Amino acid sequence: MAFAIYVAANGFPTAVTASTVDQVVLTHNQARKGGVVYNNGGTNMFILLCRETAVSTAVFTAILTPNTYYQVPSNYIGEIRALWATTASGNAQVTELT
Repeated sequence: MAFAIYVAANGFPTAVTASTVDQVVLTHNQARKGGVVYNNGGTNMFILLCRETAVSTAVFTAILTPNTYYQVPSNYIGEIRALWATTASGNAQVTELT
């Protein structure tokens, strides 16, 4: 069995303002080796690993409570979408590794 080793040379941080509307927090990127999404908002954040579907409180991959993070799988290069459950101040701190 062969194992792939992913080595990232760069990290690209960005902040996405908290919103109750579906939005892209990380775009599709063929060069992505991994990433981290941190909920720096005051309410639960719903994220979805999907390009064709909007994230909602009923359709999501993970729920990030305030001050928690999600580690993007090393083999996922697609879009990541997010929204917050209720109006919140703060943002998502997103770092893409390439």
